[in-house]
Amino acid sequence: ESDGPSFEGFVDLGAYNDDTCAVHTNGSITCWGDDNTLPFIYKEGDYVEVELGMGSPVSDSNGDEYRDSGACALDDDGVLECWNLGTFSTTKSAPTSGTFTSLSGGQHFCAVSSTSTIECWGPDNQGESSDVPTWTNFSSVSPGYGLTCAVTTDKHAECWGVTSADISAAHIDPAASLDEEKYLDIGASTRRACAILIDRSIECYGRGHFGAPATPPAGFFKSIESNAETINQNALHKGDTSGVPQSIIQSKADIGFCAISTDGNLSCWGGPDNIFSTISYDGRPVTDVKVGAAHVCVIDDLGEIWCSNQDTREIGAEKISLGSLFTCAILDDGNVKCWGAGGYGQLGDGTNYYSSNTATQTASLGAGQTAVAISP
Repeated sequence: ESDGPSFEGFVDLGAYNDDTCAVHTNGSITCWGDDNTLPFIYKEGDYVEVELGMGSPVSDSNGDEYRDSGACALDDDGVLECWNLGTFSTTKSAPTSGTFTSLSGGQHFCAVSSTSTIECWGPDNQGESSDVPTWTNFSSVSPGYGLTCAVTTDKHAECWGVTSADISAAHIDPAASLDEEKYLDIGASTRRACAILIDRSIECYGRGHFGAPATPPAGFFKSIESNAETINQNALHKGDTSGVPQSIIQSKADIGFCAISTDGNLSCWGGPDNIFSTISYDGRPVTDVKVGAAHVCVIDDLGEIWCSNQDTREIGAEKISLGSLFTCAILDDGNVKCWGAGGYGQLGDGTNYYSSNTATQTASLGAGQTAVAISP
């Protein structure tokens, strides 16, 4: 298990499974957490953005198997670099040329290029990484599980991957569902997608892994968040002492969606009750929401964080990032604090406490250094 960084402040932060990577103000990257899934690394460079996603199957010292974490980053010229990426039965390699303006991670990785095309890479069992449309007017992209969706500058939406007409799974059919120019934003999850339309209402398409539709709320919305991160043994089986043989379990859980309305109210739907129904906050307007594999967190207009399945509420938060069972936040003074599961060094404070409900400053950011951005 690796300690967190002890130098320069953060400008970007990404978390996945039990691992975190940070871009510092000097352009370098440090990764920490569970050395079994993403080895500690310090990379010099001029990086501005980092994202984490699914990596290869690995075994720990006890012989237990689970997925590790892969990482990709963009430098200030938009050049992409990736490391620790997974090798799957069907894999599309990361691009080795071109420049990019934004990067997204998760079950696989996608990026919008400087020419407004999209490149995706990583697992490709359903064409989620290879069947990318060749349009040159994309504005955003959302990687789901076995599914990718994107929006164009002329407000068209398209999905690819698990989209064929399969009766048992009722997969998304973009030709029937999304062939109109009326979309502002879209989020992809597990065989499902939900979009914000021009009139600020929400439409959802497809059915999840277990055949459940995502029934959207009524209202007017300004942002939508989804998560297709699989609940695997990194969250459920590490440290298990039951004697049951451990193996790679990708449950393809239907995590669901959350959206913020135009008046700051929060709506969450399509996910497990133990994730969505347990979140409560003081009713003040919500300014940000993140959907994790095992919990949801929001920030209200006073900068207070409220999370499901976690007791800690930190004051003065500006941005949040969620790992499998832990949370990190950038505060209004530029410091970064983390809390939740810490048995594998996730909190970055040099300890390996299994769980901490006390928000712990990750590390010294250095004199005069502040954090300005954070990403899931």
